[in-house]
Amino acid sequence: MKKWEAGLNNEVLQGDGFYISYNSHTGRHAYSSVLTVVGNILKKLHGDGKYLKNGEETALVLESLNGRRAFYILEGDFRKEYEKLLDKGFETCKKFYDSKPELHSNWSTSVKNKK
Repeated sequence: MKKWEAGLNNEVLQGDGFYISYNSHTGRHAYSSVLTVVGNILKKLHGDGKYLKNGEETALVLESLNGRRAFYILEGDFRKEYEKLLDKGFETCKKFYDSKPELHSNWSTSVKNKK
């Protein structure tokens, strides 16, 4: 089984052409804290929490040949679930992500593109 590697602010599990990123507390790091502050301002303007970025998240990240990436982010810790799915490939991991729409982060590529 592949092992999680420590990143700058996260842990990464590398797949074939994609990876899983786990961040234990998105509001704790400088960059994420800025996003949380911006999210809080937007919350005041829009009256909801859809822009907040604070807490655990697990992202399925698709790497592409042109250097762009797609981020499919679930709010919460889903490392164990993705560990079991990793060797089955991106599509299997994406189906798992799709099965949890209530936990999709608004920072996800797919959520942003729907709005």
